[in-house]
Amino acid sequence: MAARRPRSPRFCHIVLNQLTLWLNWLTSEGITELGQVDQDHCDTYLAAHSYTQSQKPRRLLDPGTRKRIVATVQSIATYGDLYTDDRYHPGFTPWDGRPAFEVVGGKPSHENKIQALSEAHLRPLLAAALYTIDVLGPHLAITLDTIAAATAEPARPWGHDATMICRAGDQQQIAWTLPMQARETRSLATLAHFAAMVVTAAITGMRASERAEIVVGSRLDPVDTPGGGRRFRLASRVIKGKQFGGEPDEWIVLPAVDNAVAFAERLLPNMSLTRPRGTRLFGRNWPTMTYLRFRTWVNGPHGRRLGLEPIPDGPCNPRMLRRTLAQEMARRPGGLLAAKVALKHINVVTTEGYTSRPGGSQAAFLAEVEDAEQQHHRGVTADLFRDYQRGITPSGPGARHLLDTFAHIDAALQGQPHAEATVMDNERRIENLLRHTADTLHIGAANYCWFRDPAQALCLRMAGTPTASKPLAGMCDSGRCPQATHHPCHRPVWQDRASTYQVFLDNPRIPDGEKQRLRPEHARTLTVLHQIPGARA
Repeated sequence: MAARRPRSPRFCHIVLNQLTLWLNWLTSEGITELGQVDQDHCDTYLAAHSYTQSQKPRRLLDPGTRKRIVATVQSIATYGDLYTDDRYHPGFTPWDGRPAFEVVGGKPSHENKIQALSEAHLRPLLAAALYTIDVLGPHLAITLDTIAAATAEPARPWGHDATMICRAGDQQQIAWTLPMQARETRSLATLAHFAAMVVTAAITGMRASERAEIVVGSRLDPVDTPGGGRRFRLASRVIKGKQFGGEPDEWIVLPAVDNAVAFAERLLPNMSLTRPRGTRLFGRNWPTMTYLRFRTWVNGPHGRRLGLEPIPDGPCNPRMLRRTLAQEMARRPGGLLAAKVALKHINVVTTEGYTSRPGGSQAAFLAEVEDAEQQHHRGVTADLFRDYQRGITPSGPGARHLLDTFAHIDAALQGQPHAEATVMDNERRIENLLRHTADTLHIGAANYCWFRDPAQALCLRMAGTPTASKPLAGMCDSGRCPQATHHPCHRPVWQDRASTYQVFLDNPRIPDGEKQRLRPEHARTLTVLHQIPGARA
């Protein structure tokens, strides 16, 4: 059956190219009518075009690319009724109409295959981008305006009297720039504009099509929230899955993103007095060469002078940044994505964006985060079960219930007959048996919360909300909650807490009354620490 859903011009262009290649190949083989095409022609064409044409040695193309070749060849039969002058002979469909993925030996996968950036790559990249915008940006913008106003003067180095700024890392006072020519200033402006794109892509999770719709005027008036906070908003458009032209959308973003977009507006050429609304700030495509220039600048003499941490080699693109943000939000609650960017704040604004527009792009991103969180929780639970099988047991008030659950699952695995079980089959059985337990897991910085029964959650009882659907992480007291467990991965947190208490208790300037209050907390922390397997006080 022919597909009837609308396609983008870009997709249609890809199909047209594939169709042109197929028809031209038929002509080169002496085929003058589509009715002459048989299965041998289709197989020969697929075999000839399943490998790279220019690389030596030739490499087999991935299944997705080969699938498109098969689907294009089959489409002539699928849309045969539209061909009035020439078509495949009646009843012929290449490869008997089998799914394209099956023909090329692959299978459809709903798993996200985009690789996330490592923390070692993301941290210096985002830190350098934020430093460029927040510290260098204001001085760069003023210099650009000065150069634009001095067009009648001969060319000369700028920056002899550069303002002093704090060096990244050690806060040493240095000039924001060394003397440079006007063209070098404009080149730095290009890198600074790219830094704004990095921050926007890395901290919002926007798709390329959504980021491309950010224009001058997209920054909406901030909204005040109870407690004195502010929420910053960006107007954009949803393109993916919508009719041509997309639909208006709105993102709630962190102040860092609002500042990055404002800075990108400031850098637009010829915008010293007027900034026409509707001018696009970022293109759809990722400027790979500009990224390489930015990395070279950070890793070179300029970046070293400014104290910037080098950015490692390796690929980087917006899809990887989106995937990284989703995984970081799912795996590291309360941690830091990179310099100055708190994950819990990103989680808050993303959730508020979903609440504001349940059908918008921010809702789709939150769904991706929740899916990554679910997969991560199942992986963590499976790892804890394997620890149990190796004799590594948890501690904490909820340990007994978790151990009983693991013992029940282990007995089920031992009693299940399987003559030729493979490792993958065993892993799948473990995952299926642990699924319900993993779905109750909430990961905290110092414990795991198995939120089986809201009525037993100590945090909800203290808050007076025993029927809430999620635990209150800010009120967690895992040393007393019957659903909390401690594991070896939590030892550093408890050790750090015990060391902090000890520092205050040893300080002679701390009042005795305050020490009296701290001693029970210190003793309870040591008790928890001693109970964690392998802990050392």
